[in-house]
Amino acid sequence: MLQQPLLELGPEDRHLVTKAAWLVEDAFRGFEKPHPDATVRAVQLLKLYYRLRYVRYFAVTVLLSLSYIETPYWCANSGDHPCGDPDDATTPLTFDMAWLSGRQSMAVEVACLAIIWGNDMLLLSSLKRKYAARRDRLAVSLLYTAATVNVVVRLAGNFADAGRVASFFRLLIFVSSLRSARSTYQKLYFVLGEVGNLLCLVGIYVLFCGWLATILFRDTPQAAITSSFLESSWQLLILLTTANFPDVMMPAYAMHRANALFFICFVFFGLFFLMNVILAQVFSNFQWVASREAATHAANRDRLLTKAFRTLAAVQKSHTNDESEDEHIALDLLVCFFTELNQYKVIKALKKRHMKDLFHQLDENDDGRVYVAQFIDICDVMRAYMSLHRPKPSEVDMLFPALASSPRYQRLCTYVTHRWFELFFDALLVINAIVIVIEFTTDIDNFSMSGSWSRWEAVATCFSCLFLLEMLLKLLVLGVREYWYSGKNRFDALITVASLTIDIYAYIPNAYNSHTMVKVLLLVRCLRLLRLIMAVKRYNVKR
Repeated sequence: MLQQPLLELGPEDRHLVTKAAWLVEDAFRGFEKPHPDATVRAVQLLKLYYRLRYVRYFAVTVLLSLSYIETPYWCANSGDHPCGDPDDATTPLTFDMAWLSGRQSMAVEVACLAIIWGNDMLLLSSLKRKYAARRDRLAVSLLYTAATVNVVVRLAGNFADAGRVASFFRLLIFVSSLRSARSTYQKLYFVLGEVGNLLCLVGIYVLFCGWLATILFRDTPQAAITSSFLESSWQLLILLTTANFPDVMMPAYAMHRANALFFICFVFFGLFFLMNVILAQVFSNFQWVASREAATHAANRDRLLTKAFRTLAAVQKSHTNDESEDEHIALDLLVCFFTELNQYKVIKALKKRHMKDLFHQLDENDDGRVYVAQFIDICDVMRAYMSLHRPKPSEVDMLFPALASSPRYQRLCTYVTHRWFELFFDALLVINAIVIVIEFTTDIDNFSMSGSWSRWEAVATCFSCLFLLEMLLKLLVLGVREYWYSGKNRFDALITVASLTIDIYAYIPNAYNSHTMVKVLLLVRCLRLLRLIMAVKRYNVKR
């Protein structure tokens, strides 16, 4: 057994355990990346970089949201309509969400970029020269630099073009912060490279038909749309990709109905054959790229895990008197390893009891040791273990054990967890659906905002109270954590609370009541009907 915990290991052994954690982290992702040198400062900076990742994600999210709440770049500083005449169809919509002025928006953007740069500087200070080997981080850093230069240009003067591209920089920064999004776009890049010949075929088809259209409809009313070879090809491309049919053919069709055959044949062959061939090819290539990537990740994972095991086995051998030739890891060292692994973004943090459970799952021989064959399965075992749902005790069980063991409470638990309890409220949902249909058959103007309630308003409010009672009973019996674990319960809670809140807001007289609240109330009640769809098992898609 290991004689010393992690904090009492020597500097070299401590770094070996840290290095093994890095290798396992890379194994989870399926590829190896550069890591810092064996210095305490570099390791601490890397851990700080991981700890501040949620602050970074928050800054990136705020940066993206600026595009929706800032004053658009085309708005003027004065006038009755600074963002354009709302009656003009060409004026972009702002939805009255221009809450931040240009200067305020740039101040927030500078603060967000400073947080992002600060987080990246921690990684740069940790990796030093190895930072250049991480091409993904270099590309993202160039994007940050471009966004920073754009902000400086906007601060220096009123440049509309700089404001126009700012939204694109924010979106790219947001997408680049999501590893899954980067991986998906990388797959699409490879897929599009494989279907380039089909895309060229579509281009040739459009150009050929555009040439025919230019010749066929010359000196006809259709020539207003197909006036030249380029214009004809452009119009047919729009027809093929956005199906603006029959607008593009109306001049030719008005002259003679037989002219429609040209456009019908073009759409039939292009849309129902070429586009379906492209779709099938894209799907096939995407599956091939995904399977190739999965195979590469599996090979890298086995290699990295074997390397991590041998690193830990070297630490184990240096702290035991076991002369056995078989490399192995004991419980104490694996607990130290899991403790170090908690510092990085791999899976949810492991508690000590979780670490011991994982060790016993890996210890297939029950000899208190984990060998390389079992350690290679650590990624799958950890994912499966952490995905298991372990029921948690309710607040009543923890705070009032006497009440929890009483016969009446146990009887209540039996009622609430019984299948007929769910069926009863599903039946109420069906009745509520009938009430909503009757509500919508009446004139919406008959709904009062104050004074006496109509009978349907009273019935609908009673339904809201019944569903609130259901939620409270489940919270009492299951507990907050167990109740909130279920996606169905989360949806029920949000709809129930929103419906009851709007009920109270709409029917209690106040200075902010408006006719729109009635429409919102009916909309929220309609959303409650989605519970019926969620109750049908066929509609529940599991990954």
